[in-house]
Amino acid sequence: MVFGNIPEALRLSREGQVRPLAVTGAARSPQAPEVPAMAEFLPGYEINSWGGVLGPAGIQPAIVERIGKVGREAVESAEVRRRYEEAGATVWWTPPAGLAEFRCENETRFAPLVRASGARVE
Repeated sequence: MVFGNIPEALRLSREGQVRPLAVTGAARSPQAPEVPAMAEFLPGYEINSWGGVLGPAGIQPAIVERIGKVGREAVESAEVRRRYEEAGATVWWTPPAGLAEFRCENETRFAPLVRASGARVE
């Protein structure tokens, strides 16, 4: 059993190398609606992989604003959306403050699991 990112898992599934059991998001993936969501078996279960653009502390607000504007234009473009969807990923936009809040929520949510696992940064 493997927990993998959906683009790679879908590729392996389409090649017949693995059989998907569930997606870990709160709902079924639009890219694989035939695969149930884990929340259908374990209500409240939701773990999603995500990515964002981060910079050093103290980065100038004008730079953050510019990167945010360009990033939003990219993720809202039809070409970028199409490419992500073809790969099995779902694209969503959040402004810099929203990303910071989302990241903080995730760190708070998963910190007890990381501590319980005994994992350490080396």
